[in-house]
Amino acid sequence: MFDFEIARYLYRVFFLYEKIHNSPYKARAYFKAAMAVDGYSNDIETLYLEGKLRSLPSIGVSIEKNICEIIESKNLSLINDLLKEIPDSIFDLYEYANISDKLLKKLINSRIFNFENISDMLRCYDPCLSQSETETLRIALKMYETRRFQYAHVYELANELILLMQSTALVNNISLSDDLYLKKDTLQIGDIICTLAVDFNVFLNHVQNLLTFTFISSTENSVFLERFGIHFKVHVLTKEEFYTKIKTLNIQKNKNIFFPKTNLHLYGDLHLHTDWSDGLHSIEQMRDMAFKLGYSYIAITDHSQSLKPSGMSELDTLTQIEKIRKINKNSPIPILSGIEVDILADGTLDLPDNILKEFDIVIASVHSHLNQSHILMGRISEALGNKYVNVLAHPFGRLLGRPGKPTVGREEMQLNFDYLLQLCKDNNVALEINCFPERFDLSLDRAIKAIASGVKISIGTDSHSMYHMSCIKYAREALEYAGIPKKAVLNCQPLDKLIETLNAKRSFDKIDAVSIFERKFKNFRHYFADNNGIITGSVKAVGIDLTGSEKKASGFAVLSGTIAETVAIFTDDEMVERISEIKPAIISIDSPLSLPEGRCCSDKNCECSKFGIMRYCELLLRHFGIGVYPCLIDSMVNLTARGMNLTARLRSIGYNVIESYPGVAQDLLHIPRKRKGLEFLLNGMKNFGIEGIRKDITHDEADAITSAIVGYFYLSNKYVGMGNEEEGYLIVPKLETNLYGKGLVLGLVGQIAAGKTTVAEYLHFKYGFTSMRFSKIIEEKYKVCGREALQRVGEEIAKDPSKQKELSDIMISRIKEKETCVIDGLRQIIDYKNLSSLLRDRFVLVYIDASFNVRENRYRKLEPSVSAEKFKEIDSRPVEMSIAKIISLHNHRINNNKGYKELIHKMDSLLLKLNIKMEESACQYLSS
Repeated sequence: MFDFEIARYLYRVFFLYEKIHNSPYKARAYFKAAMAVDGYSNDIETLYLEGKLRSLPSIGVSIEKNICEIIESKNLSLINDLLKEIPDSIFDLYEYANISDKLLKKLINSRIFNFENISDMLRCYDPCLSQSETETLRIALKMYETRRFQYAHVYELANELILLMQSTALVNNISLSDDLYLKKDTLQIGDIICTLAVDFNVFLNHVQNLLTFTFISSTENSVFLERFGIHFKVHVLTKEEFYTKIKTLNIQKNKNIFFPKTNLHLYGDLHLHTDWSDGLHSIEQMRDMAFKLGYSYIAITDHSQSLKPSGMSELDTLTQIEKIRKINKNSPIPILSGIEVDILADGTLDLPDNILKEFDIVIASVHSHLNQSHILMGRISEALGNKYVNVLAHPFGRLLGRPGKPTVGREEMQLNFDYLLQLCKDNNVALEINCFPERFDLSLDRAIKAIASGVKISIGTDSHSMYHMSCIKYAREALEYAGIPKKAVLNCQPLDKLIETLNAKRSFDKIDAVSIFERKFKNFRHYFADNNGIITGSVKAVGIDLTGSEKKASGFAVLSGTIAETVAIFTDDEMVERISEIKPAIISIDSPLSLPEGRCCSDKNCECSKFGIMRYCELLLRHFGIGVYPCLIDSMVNLTARGMNLTARLRSIGYNVIESYPGVAQDLLHIPRKRKGLEFLLNGMKNFGIEGIRKDITHDEADAITSAIVGYFYLSNKYVGMGNEEEGYLIVPKLETNLYGKGLVLGLVGQIAAGKTTVAEYLHFKYGFTSMRFSKIIEEKYKVCGREALQRVGEEIAKDPSKQKELSDIMISRIKEKETCVIDGLRQIIDYKNLSSLLRDRFVLVYIDASFNVRENRYRKLEPSVSAEKFKEIDSRPVEMSIAKIISLHNHRINNNKGYKELIHKMDSLLLKLNIKMEESACQYLSS
C-alpha cells in the first residue's frame, strides 16, 4: 500500500471523531498521525515490516495497531464501529467537497450523507438552506462530478498497475497515456494503453481478480478499474494502434517543450522543513535521508515567525543557524541554513535584514491575504527587491488538494506572470517549482515560459517529513520530459557554483551575532537592575515544574539573583519542607492552579461540567497561537488537582504563590524552548544571565528555573496577568515596547463584540501594552460592577459632557510619559478630542470593524442566554450608537470578520507600520 492510502483511513477516523462523535482530542490525535503517515511512496509499509512504526511522530500504541490492521487487511474495523448506522458514502462529502463545518453539520443532522442525497435536495426547495448554502452545495456537487486527482496519486497507482500486468506476461507493450503521459497537473482518470500477449478473455479474467484494484466494468477493448477513488481505463490496442497513439502523444508533447528529453542531475533539495517549525523530523534526520537519496547538499528552510503557531522567532533562526554550523563540522553532506520568510500584507518581510543576511539562502513566500489582487504584485515587487531574497516559493499559491481531501484545492493568486518574470530578472530571483504534489507550483508550462525568458528555476519538495523528500522525482521527471537545460536550474549546480549564484545579489556585511543578541534580547540585569534585592540575591524565588503524580519527579529551582540551584523532588511534603527552609519571597508553579469559572470539581458527571474544561487564560493563549492544554482535559486533571492542593497548602502558611507557564515566558524572553533541545534551552538560560546551572540538569529543572524567573518579574511589577478575578491569573513577563522613546497610545473604537477586548488583551500580552478601559474607571469612581450596571451608569455619564471629560482626564493622568498603552473601547467624541489634543502624535485611533452577523454570533456564543432580539436591543443603545461619531475619525481600520489568526496578523502588521513611522519621525526630529 502507498503511504497516502494508509493515511486515508486515519483521516477518515479523524473526520468521524470530529464531525460525528464530537471528540476533538481524539480527532486531533488521528489527524496528526495521518499527517505523519501521508506520503507518496511505500515507506510506512517498510517501517511496518521492520517493526519501526513507533519511530514515526504522533504514532502511539493504539494507532500503531490501527496501521498494522490497515496494512494486513486493507481495512480498519474502527471506522465501521464509528460509522454505526451512517453509510460510508459520507466520506465523499469530506474528501471531495469544500463544505464548511457548519453546513456539513446541518447536512448530517438532516440525514444527508452523500451527493445523491444532495442532488435530490437541490431539485426541490429546502427552507433549511440559505441562498449561499444552496450555492455552495451546487458548486460542491459539480466539483464531485468533475473531480480531478493530483498527478502523483494517479501516476503512482497507474505505474503499480502496469507492473502488475508486466509481471504476468499478459502484455507485450504497455504505457501511460493521454493526460498521464502528458504529465497534466490534475487528472479525472488514469489512462493506460497496451497490446496483449494473450486472448482478451484471459486478460480480462486476470484483471477481474486483481486483489489491489477493484474491477468496475469492461467493453470489447477496454477495462475499467478503481483504487483510492480514482478510475483507471486500460485500452487494449493493436500493435499498430499502440505506436500510432504514442506518436500522436509525442507530437502533442513536443508542441509545448524546449528540447528533446534531457537528463538532469539534481544535487540537492532547496526547500525543507524540520521540527524547528512545522516539520515532523529533525535537521539530522532530514540530512540523513538526503544522504540516503544521494544528494550533495540540502537547504533547511523552516518557516518564519508569522506562520503561527510554529514559525521561528528571530532568536530561533539565529540559534538554528548556529546549530547547522555545528552539524556541518561532522556532516556527510553540507547543510545550507535557509529560511522560508513570509511576505507580509504590506510587502515587508517577516524578518529584518540583519537576520536575513545570516542565511545561506532565503526563499520568500506569500501565505496570507492571497485575494489582495489589486496589491499582490506590489507586495511581491517590494519583497523581491530585498537583496537577501534568492527564491520566490510556490509563486501562485495554488493547492491541488489538502490533507485528507485529495481533490479539494485552492484557486491560485491572480498575478501578472509577465510582470513577475520581469521582477525576477531585475532582482536576480529564481522561481520555485514546489514539487510537493498538493502544490506543483510553478506548473510545467509556466516553468518553461520562465526559463525561456531567462529566469532560473529552483526545485524544492517543501517536505515536512523526511518521507516527502522522494517527491523531487516529480519535478525532475517533468523537467527532463520538457527538455529543460541544466544551467536553468539552481539545484543542477554543484555547491560552490550554487553559493556563488546565491551570493550574486547580496553583500557580505555579516552581523556580529553577539551584538545582535545583546541589542535584541535583553538579559537578567537589564530587567531587574532597578531591584536591588533581586540583583544581590537577598530576595529569593522558587520555581516548580510540577508533575501530576508524586511518583514522578518534579523540577524544583531556587533563584538567588542570577544563581540557580535545582533539584528533582517527588513529594509535596518535601517541597513544603524545602520552601520553609528557603523562605522565598515568591513561589511560581508551572501547573494550573484553578478550575474554569463555574466549575466546582473535575467530575465529568457533575452539573458543573457544563462550564467546560478550559479557563479564560488558556482560551486567550489558544487565540494567540500558543499551544496549551485545557486544565481539565483528561491528561491534566491530576496535575490541576495537585497544583491547587499544593497552592492552598502553601498559601495557608503565608507564602505568595503564582501560576506560570515556562514555555510562554521562554518565548517572550527569547530563550529557546526545550523542544529545540536541552542544549539550546540551557544556552538560552546562560545568555539570559543565569549562572550555576548543573551539567546534568533535567528539562523539568530547567523549566523550574524559568518559572522562578517569572516570579522575579512578578515581584518587580513587570508582568501581565492573563485571566480574570474569578479564576485567577497566569503570570507572564511584561516586556518594554518603547517605540523609539515615544510611548504609543492606541485607542480602540468599534461596535460591541467587534473584537476590541481581544486586541487589547493581545497587545497587553504580546507587546506589554498597559491596558485601560473606561468601564474600569467608571467601576472605581462610581462603585458599580456588572455589565448591565456599568452600561446604565455609562449612559447617564454620557449625557453630561463635564462628567464624561472627567473620565478621560483620569485616564490621561494615569498614562506615563513614555508608556505604551491601549485604550479598550472609546465611545464618546469628547473622550477622543481630549485624548488626541493632549497626547497629540502619541495617540492613534484604530477602528475594529466587524459585520452585524459576525458580532451577533460572537456575543451570543459567549452569552448563550441572549436572544437575537436582545442583541439588537443591546447593539442599538445610545452608548453604542454614539460610536459612529468617532469611527469616521479613525487613523487605521482593521476588519475582523474572519478569525483570531487573521486579526493578530493584521495587528502585528499595523504595529510594524507604526514603528517604522515613529522611527522616521524620530530621525526627522534629530536631523532638524
